[in-house]
Amino acid sequence: LETITSLESTTIVATVPWLESPTQFTGVRINTLLSSIGAKSNQFEAIAINDYTYTLQGIDFDKYPVIVAYEKNGKRLDLRSLGPLLIMFPFDDYPELITEQNKAASVWQLVELKIL
Repeated sequence: LETITSLESTTIVATVPWLESPTQFTGVRINTLLSSIGAKSNQFEAIAINDYTYTLQGIDFDKYPVIVAYEKNGKRLDLRSLGPLLIMFPFDDYPELITEQNKAASVWQLVELKIL
């Protein structure tokens, strides 16, 4: 968490099915995170605390500001608020991202990323 929060932050507002209203999320863009660790691929598995795993691939992270969020409405995410981290898509700004695949890729209670 310390490493992620030390990187440049991005804030998006997204309307998602599991929350009642548009919500502000702050985190680090995935392309920034991948670049910071020297990843050669933009494909990875996102793994949640309950072992839910989703493989993210084929998403243009340079075009779309998809983030690994650590705050919701200005408060640090914890397990009760879908944290400690979650993948969030800017669905409101890019309606083309509203797909069942991207909803499934919005992994909450994220604890690990495995670069493929």
